[in-house]
Amino acid sequence: MTPTEISAAGRSDIAHHLHPYTQLRALEQEGPLVIVRGDGVYVIDEHGKRYLEGMAGLWCASLGFSESRLADAAASDCDVFLSVGTSSLVFPAAGLAEIALARGVPVIEINPNATDLSARADVVLRGPSGQVLPALLAASR
Repeated sequence: MTPTEISAAGRSDIAHHLHPYTQLRALEQEGPLVIVRGDGVYVIDEHGKRYLEGMAGLWCASLGFSESRLADAAASDCDVFLSVGTSSLVFPAAGLAEIALARGVPVIEINPNATDLSARADVVLRGPSGQVLPALLAASR
């Protein structure tokens, strides 16, 4: 792959991220692996190639990607729904707050900027999540 064939996301990755244990000259010439979405136990790169994803389980309890039935159930059955640091435009994640609202679940939006969700959220807290969430937790004790 030539530098002109490397996607904008790939060029940004090369310019701004350190990749330990990587041959940097090859990375610069061939570009990085850019994962754009997940589907069940697979991740898909920007060229449509599917990979069996096995790393997330090392750090978290992975339920897979794009498992809408699990996300829908969680949004429907929660006591309060937190929408944290999202544009509320990217689906399916943006639809989760809508599910909670439709079920009458209180929705709290934590975001430095207004979003499409802001007018419908029960509570809107403006600021970086790294500051707002600790303050919210402290206030709840």
